[in-house]
Amino acid sequence: MAASANNALTMINLCNISYDPIARIRGNVNTYNPNLQVVWGQVEYTPSGAYESASLIYIVKGNIVSQSNNDYTVVIRGTNMYSWDSWADEDFDTGVQVGFNTLVAAAPANAKIARGTQTGMLYLIRNSRNNMGVSPQDFLKGLGHSVQYLNVTGHSLGGTLVPPYLTYICNYLLPEVRLPLNNCQPFSFAGLTPGNAAFNTYFQRYFPQGLQWRYVNPL
Repeated sequence: MAASANNALTMINLCNISYDPIARIRGNVNTYNPNLQVVWGQVEYTPSGAYESASLIYIVKGNIVSQSNNDYTVVIRGTNMYSWDSWADEDFDTGVQVGFNTLVAAAPANAKIARGTQTGMLYLIRNSRNNMGVSPQDFLKGLGHSVQYLNVTGHSLGGTLVPPYLTYICNYLLPEVRLPLNNCQPFSFAGLTPGNAAFNTYFQRYFPQGLQWRYVNPL
């Protein structure tokens, strides 16, 4: 499985749709590409006492990277510009690092992520449930071996969460879903650095070396 310009274009369009009003996301994905279908979500999370959602996530099924219709793509929205919690508790909370093993027990103790990154991850893992109470990771696990290829994409804050979320989900799906690591692919657009060098080294083992996955504006 290899990235291409068309793959990246599809992914950034899915990221762009994640900023649309939540009720329109499902239809807008299908309008953009009739071969793609939202199969989980779209779900947003608003912290207690907040007025605006701090995170949004949805899952798309359809051929994007492989020749199989059993591609599943997790799309993570970036910062909600109207959400103070999104800015303060995720984007700006970079002064403290926490162990990634708080999310993935198998991670080495020296692999650390920003506390804001951890908060964003917890919003996705613990606080995102569809109308049947199913989390995105449990939805994917429930599909079992029908998941042949898994992509994770996001823009801005969503792009920051792509590396830790892909690493988390690859661990979470074992042993029920034994995805070869080269069948898992990140697409991060304009993301910040989520963790330290040890986290980066740990993350690098989850996709083929030399694969382009990080897209930034050189200007």
